[in-house]
Amino acid sequence: KIYGMLNIKGLVERGESFYNPYLNAVVEDLEKQELAVQSEGATVVFMDGWTNRDDEPLPMLVRKSDGGFNYATTDLAAIRQRTSFDASDGGEKADRVLYVTDAGQAQHFNM
Repeated sequence: KIYGMLNIKGLVERGESFYNPYLNAVVEDLEKQELAVQSEGATVVFMDGWTNRDDEPLPMLVRKSDGGFNYATTDLAAIRQRTSFDASDGGEKADRVLYVTDAGQAQHFNM
């Protein structure tokens, strides 16, 4: 009903596992752009202006030290798939993507 009120058509809902094939490419592209670096065995992005309680740079983890991925990487992969990939490559070429979450996700999206 809400999608109808917002005139959203053709929406395909996908679980997180759908994006697994895209995760390595997200990290590789961040590394190529010199945005992602190694820190304590993990791959992270340090965002300007984000610090921890000790005023040290706060990392956004994109690949854990064990090689696993997390929500940030999955969200980046989802954005790429939804906005950048042609339909022939499994993309949607969306010109607008809306995320609706609870307040507990605020820091994640602000970074």
